[in-house]
Order: sequence, then structure tokens, then C-alpha cells
Amino acid sequence: MRGYGWLAVALVAALSACSGGGGAGGAVVPPAQQQQQQQQQTAPAMDTVRQVECHVGSPSPAPTLDVCNGTTASIDGYADGNRDVAATSADSHIATVVRDKARNKSVPTENGHRTSWFDVTGISVGNTTITLRDASGRSSEVKISVTNCATPAPTATPSPAPTATPSPAPSATPTPSR
Repeated sequence: MRGYGWLAVALVAALSACSGGGGAGGAVVPPAQQQQQQQQQTAPAMDTVRQVECHVGSPSPAPTLDVCNGTTASIDGYADGNRDVAATSADSHIATVVRDKARNKSVPTENGHRTSWFDVTGISVGNTTITLRDASGRSSEVKISVTNCATPAPTATPSPAPTATPSPAPSATPTPSR
């Protein structure tokens, strides 16, 4: 869990999978960290780690992975028989999926299964699916929902045009007499 810290461990424990369960298998979060976690849950959606675990070939319903437009989330795919898993996006205009080679190397197994990690990036608002397929042809899907999570930029308000400071009006000077 290099770089993700205790939050990633806690989130992995709570996440559902294509197989209807999974995660870290009963990880316990210390009380002090529970309070921090609760505070972070009230933070904007773009600040949370998003991840699902998917057992390829499982008959369970497809989980939904919410991704903020312009951000990346993770899928941990695994298949029976320790087979490699591939992933494709049904609509790469909404979300793209690429293999996370670094994470595959640093976390090659989870819960006794060989894992295949994928990064899903939200490209534009909409819904699509990511299909995970193993070497035996079994597959499962993850529903992807890409939304705008960022707070809108403040709208500029017009300011009144600067007013010129009036200068004193010239006074009439008497016309010289001849």
C-alpha cells in the first residue's frame, strides 16, 4: 500500500467487489484514525481514493465505480487459477483504462489472488463499462460513472467603471478693460 497509507487500507477493507465481497478482509482501523477518516469522508469527492475489486467470471452484479472528470480511480481485477486479467473500456470518450504496471509490481497479490491493477481516468461526463477478461475468456464488468466533482470557478462580477474626480470649474476672469 506504498504511498496510500492507512486510508487506502481502510478503504480497501470497506469496498465491495464484483464477487460481492472482498477488500482487506476485516482490517481494523484504530479509533484515532476512525475520527480522521470520518472527517475526510466529509471532504469533497475529488479528494477520496476510489477503488473496486473485481473477481473475473463471478456471477455477481457489476459494481459501480464513481470517477470525477479528470481524475483517476483503480480496479483490482483477479481471476481463478491466478490468470492475468486484461481490461477494455466500452467508450474511451467517457473513461479510459490502462494497466498500472508499477502497482502490479508493488502489489502482485491481494487476499491470496494474483492481481491485475488498472487505472480508470474520467475523460468526460457520462456512463460506460470496463470489461475485465481473463485468459480463459471469462469476463466481468465494472460500471463507470464519470461526474463533475470540482467546484465551479467563481464568476467574475463586473466592477463599476472608475469615476473621474471632477476638477474645479474655471472661474470667469474679468475681461481686461482698455
